[in-house]
Amino acid sequence: MPAVVTIQEVARRLGDLTGRQIDEVRQLRLQQPVLPGQRITMSCEPKGTNAWRVTLAAEGEVLARGTFGQGAEPLAAPEQRAVDGGSSRSASAAYRLLPHADDMALIDTFETDDIGKAHTSVIHAAGHPLEETGHLLPWVSLEYAAQLYGCHSLLANQVTSSGEAMGGAFIVIVRTLRVDIARPLWSGQKADLVLQVLSEQGAAAQCEFEARVGADTWCRGAFTVVSGG
Repeated sequence: MPAVVTIQEVARRLGDLTGRQIDEVRQLRLQQPVLPGQRITMSCEPKGTNAWRVTLAAEGEVLARGTFGQGAEPLAAPEQRAVDGGSSRSASAAYRLLPHADDMALIDTFETDDIGKAHTSVIHAAGHPLEETGHLLPWVSLEYAAQLYGCHSLLANQVTSSGEAMGGAFIVIVRTLRVDIARPLWSGQKADLVLQVLSEQGAAAQCEFEARVGADTWCRGAFTVVSGG
């Protein structure tokens, strides 16, 4: 199950428990995948101001552990930079090697600018697999960013029809994640997302991303992703 589904559910339940609007992950370690239909136990305890330490477990095994909270300051304005020198590329060749199937292959096209950042759009079309009661919450940007990393990495290295299938690009640590939770994306709306790969070592990569709606920041975060064959 995508990490973003787990994060959305934790944020919702923690908000119900605390009466706060949860809009921030300060760090989250995803130790084991959460499986569809799996019964999960969530425990939480206060950790500083407007923050809670959360542990997810199933059958005595810890699946994820991290800190969620409510941001003290509004999200800063997004970086204003247009794509320069990039051309639109179809993501379909990359998805032949990625495990995302059917409607979970979220990216149609993307661009790479002159400093190596990858750009795509989060588009809310009818029947979107991550929508909730007719809208998308900004947490979904994390899944788009992970898939954008996979597409960008495969096509940048020209690994397509002749390459081995990538077992997935799995987020193992969410280092930071902040959203404008009061601004859902309704059907027909879109957000622009930009991803930068900060470093790569073996199968692991450190990435940061930002999504914006118009002139406003919708989501900003950083994560570690591991590619599996």
